[in-house]
Amino acid sequence: MRVLVLLIALAGCAFWGLRATSAAGPADGQAVVTYFTNGQMKTRTAYRDGRRHGLHEAWYADGSPRLAGRYENGRREGAWEAWSPDGRRDEQESATYRGGDRVEG
Repeated sequence: MRVLVLLIALAGCAFWGLRATSAAGPADGQAVVTYFTNGQMKTRTAYRDGRRHGLHEAWYADGSPRLAGRYENGRREGAWEAWSPDGRRDEQESATYRGGDRVEG
């Protein structure tokens, strides 16, 4: 029964493009990567002390960039850039953050 539950959970992760990590979460400095079903990278996020910390990048299914920015202790920090599917800068989503709060853009 446990094997069946594990196989179902792993299949769900593969379907939704998730990557399994340990119960304690990702190791310091480790980037957690998710993928689209076509194999293209969907997101890559660095972690420290179990929180998002460092570079975060996201892409569309065709491989074009969607979002890029940095986290500090789990909160957005600094300039975040976003792009629409056609490659143009998304002015509504691009912004500057301080301590997780949007301060510009």
